[in-house]
Amino acid sequence: MEVPIFVVISGSDLYGIPNPSDVDIRGAHILDRELFIKNCLYKSKEEEVINKMFGKCDFVSFELGKFLRELLKPNANFIEIALSDKVLYSSKYHEDVKGIAYNCICKKLYHHWKGFAKPLQKLCEKESYNNPKTLLYILRAYYQGILCLESGEFKSDFSSFRCLDCYDEDIVSYLFECKVNKKPVDESYKKKIKSYFYELGVLLDESYKNSNLIDEPSETAKIKAIELYKKLYFEDVRE
Repeated sequence: MEVPIFVVISGSDLYGIPNPSDVDIRGAHILDRELFIKNCLYKSKEEEVINKMFGKCDFVSFELGKFLRELLKPNANFIEIALSDKVLYSSKYHEDVKGIAYNCICKKLYHHWKGFAKPLQKLCEKESYNNPKTLLYILRAYYQGILCLESGEFKSDFSSFRCLDCYDEDIVSYLFECKVNKKPVDESYKKKIKSYFYELGVLLDESYKNSNLIDEPSETAKIKAIELYKKLYFEDVRE
């Protein structure tokens, strides 16, 4: 049986995007002793990722080792999950994971945001910029990246991005309205948004060049990750 470490809300609900079609629930867990030993012995990945649907709830939980590896890459999606303030369940080890996540905030995350936004922009071209949800996800990636690289603050919800000089309330509010009313984006806004994405891409590049963040996840993050893994699998929970 898996032992949960934490369970949080992620995705559209966390970002503040209205009228989500489902609720993204994410978490991390450790395996029971028998399965842990089996996976180690046979180099298998059983229960490394648990994915279940409960009505409109999309639940995904990651085994601790996988979760920590993704944090240390670093992977912004996993940092976002670890630092989500919409907590459904939290064990005493949740704060340890959050501490590691904070120490993984670095300049290298730029490549995640850039790599996330560019393919979605190509998708928008195919969709003729009609899908407000996709457009909002691109905005969120750019805003999150610019804010983090400039200030060191890792935020996920649109309300936190209003402090940015590049934040465009008109575009965000309009896309929120399109999302709620399930209507395509007007032609006049499409041109404006396409140009705005280009500007945000340039700003993200500049923020990366001028950022005072460390280049890679800190050594502290790596050490704490090993200590937590050892503690949960070989000490506290396993005794």
